Amino acid sequence: ASITKLMTAYVTQKYGNLNDTWAISSSNLSDIRPILGLTPGDKVVVKDLVDAMLIGSANDSAATLGAYVSSVSKKPIIDLMNKEADDLGMDSTHYENPIGWDSEQNYSTANDLKRLLDVVRPMTLFSEIDRKQSYTFISETGKTYSVKATNTLLAQDPEIHAIKTGFTDEAKGAMITAIHSKDLKFIIIILGSTDREGDTKLLKKNVLSQLENSLTQ
Repeated sequence: ASITKLMTAYVTQKYGNLNDTWAISSSNLSDIRPILGLTPGDKVVVKDLVDAMLIGSANDSAATLGAYVSSVSKKPIIDLMNKEADDLGMDSTHYENPIGWDSEQNYSTANDLKRLLDVVRPMTLFSEIDRKQSYTFISETGKTYSVKATNTLLAQDPEIHAIKTGFTDEAKGAMITAIHSKDLKFIIIILGSTDREGDTKLLKKNVLSQLENSLTQ
């Protein structure tokens, strides 16, 4: 599902320029929510598109970034996404689109996603937005765009740092979070869940209990 957008963001930074300005085309837009509601002909900064995609999982941002990366690299973004997955040793991963829509050719595993996280989490692009509960920016034409964070646990728990969420009918609920509790830090990856928030809270509680017990023994 939208966990795919982690790789979309990664190749955008690697092959593009976050400070570039990109003209929105109607052929690259999506009306499947969540969306920013990008206006054809408007011009936006690439980093704003990436932040909106990561924080609010905006599908029109992901589709637009796909067009942007393909244009500046002169290669289809899907080819670049799959190349990077291969280079990272993500042997059980394949990408079919930059958004995360259901496809038999768009899949991954928790182990492979951990490989990707090892690369992207230290990047400023990811670390500076992990506690943001919304994101707003203004385009070159003066239009204001805004999204709300898809990780609803941020408002409930200050120890949770968002990485990415996802949901489709076939993939079900997905959620990747980093937990910072005192001196303890770890990552929770939830895939194929009917209650991604509840599963995340349960795993956090259990992992912290085990870690704290091991430190006191």
